[in-house]
Amino acid sequence: MAKLRWRDALIGGAANAVDGIDGDDLLDSDLTFGLGAGIVYPYWLDDDGAGADSSPDRILPDTNPGTKVHLLASMQLKQLFLSNPNIEVLAAEKTIAVGDPQIQALDPGGLNRDVLLPAEASSVGLFFFIANTADAAEDLVVKEDSDTTTIVTISQNERGLVFCDGVTWYGFMGGKT
Repeated sequence: MAKLRWRDALIGGAANAVDGIDGDDLLDSDLTFGLGAGIVYPYWLDDDGAGADSSPDRILPDTNPGTKVHLLASMQLKQLFLSNPNIEVLAAEKTIAVGDPQIQALDPGGLNRDVLLPAEASSVGLFFFIANTADAAEDLVVKEDSDTTTIVTISQNERGLVFCDGVTWYGFMGGKT
């Protein structure tokens, strides 16, 4: 299963840098967000890409790289709403709309809660980063808009990323590191 990671630097080989992730711990399609010069860069891991380092476009692991390379993912910047995160304690099911902040820090408020995503047809290229900020063992069950298909279940202190191609929502999740 692909993993989602956050790193505070792009290069330098330290544990907090994209190139500091050991190649033996990386899987094809892992998603890593790295911070460089105040810019957040999204990277997809290609396990048969190799080639030379060329930050920020291509970043190889410093340890056990093999043929693995982090490739800068293209994004539609017009859809980013990262500067104004939604921080909320839920009292009921949460429905996220297309224009909502793309960072959602949600506390389920004492119970497991469903989080419904916008309709796929209106969400091409859209993504949401969702953090479960619960103070107890409570889950956020992230579903598509018809409330029938679970995309990811995000437990206490876990983070998830969901994104849409206009037909289907996809998701990754990872623990707090």
